[in-house]
Amino acid sequence: CNDFFYPFSYLSGTDGYFVGGLLLAVIDLCAIFNKFIRYPAPIVYYLPITEEYAMHHKYRILCLAYLILFSCSVKVNIIAHSKGGLDSRYAISHLGMDKYVATLTTINTPHYGCKFVDMLLGKIPESIQSFVDRKYNKLFTALGDKDPSFLDGVYDLTYKNCSELNASTPDSQLVSYRSVMSKMNSIRSAGFPLNIGYLLNKPYGKGNDGLVTVESGLYGENSKMIEHKGKRGISHGDVIDLFRENIKDFDVREFYVDIVKKLKEQG
Repeated sequence: CNDFFYPFSYLSGTDGYFVGGLLLAVIDLCAIFNKFIRYPAPIVYYLPITEEYAMHHKYRILCLAYLILFSCSVKVNIIAHSKGGLDSRYAISHLGMDKYVATLTTINTPHYGCKFVDMLLGKIPESIQSFVDRKYNKLFTALGDKDPSFLDGVYDLTYKNCSELNASTPDSQLVSYRSVMSKMNSIRSAGFPLNIGYLLNKPYGKGNDGLVTVESGLYGENSKMIEHKGKRGISHGDVIDLFRENIKDFDVREFYVDIVKKLKEQG
């Protein structure tokens, strides 16, 4: 017997294309749900990690619809990291998925964009942008993706594009929304590229996780900061155990257990 009426679906961001190890991190997250929750665990589904699913809304939504049908459930609870939160909101508000989603919990999602990305794209010549785009797309094609677009994914994170998304994407009254955010406390809190992102982000907010500012990650009235004692802080990658580190006073397993517990308590 399952204490949860609806199963959980986890949507990743695009971190795995910049720093290795996301697949292992996701496997760990699924294990967390199924092993460390101290009561009958919810069913967990994960959307495949391919460039198509990560960069294009339509592929992720088709996969989400498939998971709902596969789970034989009326609705799902979505936990989404980074860009996965933007894709989830788009699906809920624009593609009729609000009928099939009970709750959406976003983790370190750039709801209001990443202003440093706008800055970089404004300064980097288009020829260099196209060169980098071709290099990444070539890699993704070799991995099996049919129509990759690295730059499309990057532009999705800009303040401009996220502002347009917010203006056209009201929250659905059928879905309960929650957001969680963390921040790094120094450039030494994470390795490349988040340490560079931390510096580039500093002018645009009161704190950031190496990619997303605190102001951009906290969305809606039901929002929460991860309070971490000490000098390190928690980076964009730490919340999915991307770097495989044991962090003092932060157990990533208990972090997700706590999210699920609170969802259960709130019904």
